[in-house]
Amino acid sequence: MQVIKVKSLQSLVHDVAEMCSEYLRSVISEQGRAGLFLSGGRTPKDYLPGLFQQELPWERVTISLTDERWVPAGHPDSNEGLVRKILEKHDEAQKATFLGFYGEEETPFESIDRLEEVLISAEFPFTTALLGMGEDGHIMSLFPDGRCKEGKYGLCVATDNSPKHPRMSLSYDALARIKAPILIVIGQEKNELLDKVMADLDNCHHYPVQRLLQHENLAVIQMV
Repeated sequence: MQVIKVKSLQSLVHDVAEMCSEYLRSVISEQGRAGLFLSGGRTPKDYLPGLFQQELPWERVTISLTDERWVPAGHPDSNEGLVRKILEKHDEAQKATFLGFYGEEETPFESIDRLEEVLISAEFPFTTALLGMGEDGHIMSLFPDGRCKEGKYGLCVATDNSPKHPRMSLSYDALARIKAPILIVIGQEKNELLDKVMADLDNCHHYPVQRLLQHENLAVIQMV
């Protein structure tokens, strides 16, 4: 695990863009295509423009999501809607293939097998993911004590224990397949929790981020 501590948002945006684009470029060179998983929330609005400005063969990149609230892309709470709005401002990055999670099924529980089939049939490398962490230690839409249903291929998880909307998320097994995930943590409370879990991994199973921190190629960027 690589831990990088920065003191400004400008430094964080720079490091995220440089590190993520390097991973994508390397895998494209080796395998012809690369896969990028993106999360929602407030922070991506700051760092995604910097990433989408990078000079990459974006037509060889598949962009998907780490998780999604079960709402259409036009809904203000949609992660897909957030990413697409930022993509619209970057002509080259728009050449990437985008795979959203939301479908016409009423709930994510009904949609989970369809989505897994889409991810498998797309045949792109699980290169990197830009992840955040909640104040309760959750990652993606994997919450402490969360009630969920896993898909038949083990790639996705559907849950309805989160506030406001049921959700779809990549699973822990899918996360383990990602070559080089990046965890971005901003704020004193979140950083204190992250430091606590990193210092005592064997006794912090309650926090979903504990599973991510065991990924040997994980990079952690903390703004302190």
